[in-house]
Amino acid sequence: GGGVLPRITSEPPEGIGEEKLDAHTTQDGTSLSMITRTFTTKSLSQQKKSSFNQDGITPDWSDSRQGIYDRYEVMCRYAAMFALVSILLSIAVSELLIRDVHPADAVPNVLKGLNSFCCLGTAYLVQQRHNCLVVTDRLLIRIRYQIDTTIWPSWVWEAFRSYRYWLEMFLCLAHLPPFCTFTVTASSNGNIVVYRAETIECCIALFRLYLFWPLLEQIVFAKMPFRHAIGSYCNVKVGNAMAFKIVLTSYRGSIIVMMGWGVLALVGGIWLRSGQLTACKTEPLEREASLAVSTGEVHICNDLRASLWTIDGSNFFEQKNELYIQNAMWLVIATSTTAGFGDLVPITHLGRAVAAVSAILGILLTAVMTATLSNALLFTPQEESTLQLLQREVHREHMKVSASTSIQCWWRHRQAPNWRRLLRLVAARRRFEQDILLAAQDMEHMAHDTKKISMIRKRLTTSLDRILLMGQNAAPPPSGAASG
Repeated sequence: GGGVLPRITSEPPEGIGEEKLDAHTTQDGTSLSMITRTFTTKSLSQQKKSSFNQDGITPDWSDSRQGIYDRYEVMCRYAAMFALVSILLSIAVSELLIRDVHPADAVPNVLKGLNSFCCLGTAYLVQQRHNCLVVTDRLLIRIRYQIDTTIWPSWVWEAFRSYRYWLEMFLCLAHLPPFCTFTVTASSNGNIVVYRAETIECCIALFRLYLFWPLLEQIVFAKMPFRHAIGSYCNVKVGNAMAFKIVLTSYRGSIIVMMGWGVLALVGGIWLRSGQLTACKTEPLEREASLAVSTGEVHICNDLRASLWTIDGSNFFEQKNELYIQNAMWLVIATSTTAGFGDLVPITHLGRAVAAVSAILGILLTAVMTATLSNALLFTPQEESTLQLLQREVHREHMKVSASTSIQCWWRHRQAPNWRRLLRLVAARRRFEQDILLAAQDMEHMAHDTKKISMIRKRLTTSLDRILLMGQNAAPPPSGAASG
């Protein structure tokens, strides 16, 4: 209500990051807050040297809250970059094998070597990101509870206790090294499907797209300083969830949802096509199957169920690998929008699982799109005021017509009175009175509720200032007059 906010200052022990929130009230009654943050260089146990330079002046990043957040953001950006390169390399290797390139050739193995380097780099950066989170938790404990966390066990190994860490390590390190290849045989609806390990590795590599999720927070809060200090003061976590809500409630929300639909179509198309492919229709395995027939050996691709597939068990067709992704993307889009034209259907269990997930995600995206468009179509306070002013001018113009109509109805009723002309006269007069009421509204009544509250507050503040000024200017009565 215009009062002075309390001054909140956390005073941790020496060597810990210090945060201060100063708030005061200006002359116009608005509250002005300023947050400052400083960091000292002494630790609780001993003076630690910098891990980035040897001058002994720059503080260690683990003793600075802002330094930890900066390092965390850098690790997120580089991890996303390495993950993107790794995904592209995995897709390239899978596409080469689909187009009859032998796994032992030089080009696929060179790409596998580069992919191994990117996977190791991604895993290292993800581990550093987890270390930043651990150090952040310890630093917050030191600031809030003034506990000496330097005597705790080393924070380097604390991230290994989290199941999330091991799950991310699996997703980052799951790849095929050079000169390593094999096939996986599966049965689906009575059909034999042979998958290349490179195809399975490509599907797993696409899960690394989750590393782009932390970048959303950095983009949204890039120009918002002291967001973590403000979040701690308000007891609100300023993270990815809040950034996601900010994006969806902005004017860019519909564009973000459409981009998400495009990513779903692309990723789902790759997964769906990979689930429908069989390695028996590639040239290397066809050559191996022909050689097995000449030598009298048994090969899985020589089985009729590996070449003649069926959906219902009665109608058979020869399976052919789809070299392009357009049809798979079309099936994902048709499924996610719940259209389901039926021109394309998944055959394998993996393909049907991808189609089911696409349908569920499509329903969620449709709900998010509906909520985003509903929020975008709401009138702003300025637009509501403008619309009411436009309607007032319309009623002012219509008031002339309703006045003339009322006079005509009154004159006709006076010349030849009957109950029909009387009803018309009453209706015309009622419209005329309504137009007068709406056309007589002033600018203040046209304003939005928030603007009305602001205007009332401004008037009350002005009146209070005038009363105080009149009290200060009122001179006391002279002493002689009082004695007389």
